[in-house]
Order: sequence, then structure tokens, then C-alpha cells
Amino acid sequence: GDSYSRILRFFGCSGFLASKQGTLIIITAVVLVPLCLQRDLSILSYTSLIGISGEFFVVVFMQVRYLDGSYAPDGAFYDRIDSKYQPDFGSDGANYWGVSVTTFVLLGSLSTAFIAHYNAPKFYTQMQTQTVEQFTRVVTVAFVFSLAIYLWVMSVGY
Repeated sequence: GDSYSRILRFFGCSGFLASKQGTLIIITAVVLVPLCLQRDLSILSYTSLIGISGEFFVVVFMQVRYLDGSYAPDGAFYDRIDSKYQPDFGSDGANYWGVSVTTFVLLGSLSTAFIAHYNAPKFYTQMQTQTVEQFTRVVTVAFVFSLAIYLWVMSVGY
């Protein structure tokens, strides 16, 4: 709701429809409920491809910004970042392997990102070749691809 309400306010919308609650209700009624009522998920294959392409574009753009140093101190956009959002890694730099309380936030996010078990029976029944071996291969490839994207985002986005 946060992002969409800000986008709507940017385009001049106001009132309840531009609030967090309003956008959540609209998204639920217009997008989520119809998706939940679908008996066949094959219709989503086209929009899934668009979504994956969008994710790939975002990660490539993040990689470009990481390599050119645009958001690093003294970078082209660093001073435009509000001071409370500017990264601060201390004098030792980033500690990629340290464990802290925020590590559990990362673990929670990763577990949420990979949660799809409730759809597994539906995916299995809609496969052309319904074998456990084929399903295992499809799931493994999907999870490895997802993991690669998540690791890529984590490495260039923070």
C-alpha cells in the first residue's frame, strides 16, 4: 500500500483512494481476489514472463549503478539521498559475514521469498508430464534461479 499510495498522490489523487488502506482494498478487490479464484494458472505464464523480465531489468540497473558508483560517497546521486537513508558501514567497511539481530530479518525475508508450497499440488497437476522426477527438476531450477537473483540483488543493492 505504501508505494502505490505515494504513486497515486504523485499523480494528483487524494482522499481515501490514495491512502494506504484504500490502495490495499483496491489491489485486493481488483487484483488478488480474481487471481485467487483462477482454477487454471496457465493464464499467468505471460504475466510471469513480464514480471521476471522486469526483475531482471531492475537487477541489471542496480548492477550498473553499483559499478559506476552513483550512490557511493562522492557519487553522482549520493548527496541527493536523505541523510537518514545514506548507508554507513563504519570505518571497517561492510561486514558481509557478521551475524546480528538483523540476520533474522534476512532469514525471514528469504523464507517468505521461497514460500510456495501451498501451490505445489496445483503446479504438479497442471504439468504436461506429471512425474515426480520432472516436478523435482522444475522446482530445483526455479529455486536455483530465484536464489541467484536474490543473491545478486543482495550483493549489489547493499
